[in-house]
Amino acid sequence: MKIQFAMASIASLSIAVASCEPDPPKEVKLHLNEIMPSNQFAHADEHGEYDDWLELYNGESEEIDLEGYYVSDSSSDYFKRRLPAGLKIAADGVLLLWADGSIDQGINHLPFKLNATGEDLYLTSPDGDLIDSYQWTNAFGDQSFARFPDGSGDFALCAYPTPDQKNGAACGGQ
Repeated sequence: MKIQFAMASIASLSIAVASCEPDPPKEVKLHLNEIMPSNQFAHADEHGEYDDWLELYNGESEEIDLEGYYVSDSSSDYFKRRLPAGLKIAADGVLLLWADGSIDQGINHLPFKLNATGEDLYLTSPDGDLIDSYQWTNAFGDQSFARFPDGSGDFALCAYPTPDQKNGAACGGQ
């Protein structure tokens, strides 16, 4: 009788432990969506400058607050730029970040520039998890690398960049 009671206690203990496991972390649908490493005359920033840029895409059904996320062009430092308070992306929307080395120009400006001959970009969560990355070589002036469909497709050379809007036929889509 004691043996049966002990087994029943162990079985109920196992059930209690299993029910205390935390929920798995929610996967955020935030992605690098379009990158222009050699912006010559395609799209000017709010200061009239033709700086390189990258676009983030929010595939969620709710707005994402980007405070605490990181963007970097360095494989040895994924935490190069912590995105500040005030940067948000609307549900199913995009946001441009200017890679101009001039963070004093606004919260959507990064402390580094992009290299047209080749480089990597990294997007990291506030918890330090790598969310997305992209590597390119030999970018041509005023052409971007863009995902189609937005946020989930492969990157393709985009002859007609689509900054601040959905990627489409110019980037391999219909």
